[in-house]
Amino acid sequence: MAATACGWAWLLVVGIALPLGVDSLVADTLTKTDGTVYKGRVVEEKDGYVFFEIRRNGGRGILPIPRTKIRSIVPGKDEQPAPASKPTTRSVVPLGPGYYPLPIKGVIGVDIRAEFLRQAMADARKAKPDYVVLYFDSPGGSVREMVKLLDVLAESKKSLRIIALVRQASSAASVLAMACSDIYMKPEGTIGAPPPGAKAEGLTPMARLIIHERMAIAARIGGHNPLIGRGMVEPDLELALLTVDGKPAVQKGRGGLRIKTPGKLLSLKATPAVNCGLAKGVCDSIAALHKPLGLKAWHVAPGKGWAMMVRLAAESRRKRAGEKRSKVHTAYMTGIAGKLKELDDELAQIKKQGQEAEESKRQLARDYDKKRQAMRDDRDRERREAERHRSSNPSLASDLRRAATERYNERRKQQRLRHQPQVDRIDREIRKLFRDMKRLKAKRQKLLAAAPKG
Repeated sequence: MAATACGWAWLLVVGIALPLGVDSLVADTLTKTDGTVYKGRVVEEKDGYVFFEIRRNGGRGILPIPRTKIRSIVPGKDEQPAPASKPTTRSVVPLGPGYYPLPIKGVIGVDIRAEFLRQAMADARKAKPDYVVLYFDSPGGSVREMVKLLDVLAESKKSLRIIALVRQASSAASVLAMACSDIYMKPEGTIGAPPPGAKAEGLTPMARLIIHERMAIAARIGGHNPLIGRGMVEPDLELALLTVDGKPAVQKGRGGLRIKTPGKLLSLKATPAVNCGLAKGVCDSIAALHKPLGLKAWHVAPGKGWAMMVRLAAESRRKRAGEKRSKVHTAYMTGIAGKLKELDDELAQIKKQGQEAEESKRQLARDYDKKRQAMRDDRDRERREAERHRSSNPSLASDLRRAATERYNERRKQQRLRHQPQVDRIDREIRKLFRDMKRLKAKRQKLLAAAPKG
């Protein structure tokens, strides 16, 4: 839309703009993203625009082109013209009055906010344009934000002449458009109630009341027939179009051509909007609005309002998307909180049981070692008793030592037979606990992995 906002805005070159011999220079080549190619000369780059001088209709003009619409610029190569003694001074005078375009595009409250419009209007006042053109392409949105935007528009109209070009101005957006004194429609444009089935149809009674009140205020600010505004918000109202003193007049009832029947809200396309006196004309683009305004030409006033509102809208949408993701994530986590607690409690219980099993195993090992040591002590004591008979009866001492060793070995064997099943039982319990813990952790991880990104 930035390209439309700029359009063919010619600037008149006054005086001798180029040094001698410039006509023999090879021109710069500028290619736009839509494939359009211009040959001429880059004059200046400022405020997101490249000012490109080209020839047209036997004269020279300067075309401001948004940087975002430029694919490439290939500088021309000089053929070394005859040297000039001294270049003359060049001055550039804008052709026609200046206009300052601003987008009212997207959803009110998301893409369009009062703080965005307030900043853009402040920049517009610095540029001192003859006109501020609001390009409407909005299905409506937040009624609360619409109220704030209407206040900004009312304040801005005290120092700026504001024109509306409408592609779509539905629901809350139609209130803002009605606050503009000069409304023009694009050929495919609509203004008024949202189309059937649109989300904005589901307004609360309080929202409808606010829109009804603000529509009356907007019609008064814009100088429009309040009945047209009422028709956009009052379903039971019946409206007819008549001609009074050669001018269109909208009245209640059936006295002329019915433009609204009871039970439906008023939504006007381009031609009906003009016929009933709401819109002053139909125009395809901002750049061409000078024609229905009765101007020979006009130019874009320098400023950053359009780009600023587009940037702020994108930031707002990203922020809103992040908040929505966070809200969905929080709702999901809240929904699984109970299940997570159950799993965490089970895991804590398994961990406790596992620790107890490990301690039982360690205690069993300590008891085993203690009994084993007792058996060694008994064996060693019996061997010492046997040694007492070594001198007097070596054969007896040998039998006693052998008997002590056999008893020790048998006791060790019996101890192992009793000990090993206990160890195996604890090991089986630990392995089962480990499997249960692994299963529960996997279940927990699956729940967390399914969480929407916040």
